[in-house]
Amino acid sequence: MKRMEVPDDELSEQIAVGMHTGLRKGSEAPTSHALWKAIKDSDDSAWSDAADYCVWGLKEMGYQITKAGQP
Repeated sequence: MKRMEVPDDELSEQIAVGMHTGLRKGSEAPTSHALWKAIKDSDDSAWSDAADYCVWGLKEMGYQITKAGQP
């Protein structure tokens, strides 16, 4: 099966959604709810900026994220 590179915007969105949902559903840590709520209530670009920075860091380290494509 052919692999396709994941576009930066798609990867950034998946990182942001995964972390946000992970705080709500995947963590029993005492502060996870407060962190999740802070992200939910954010009304600026801080959260998406952080996810974009994560993508930048992965690319800077030489990672290339791919997904399964059409055969």
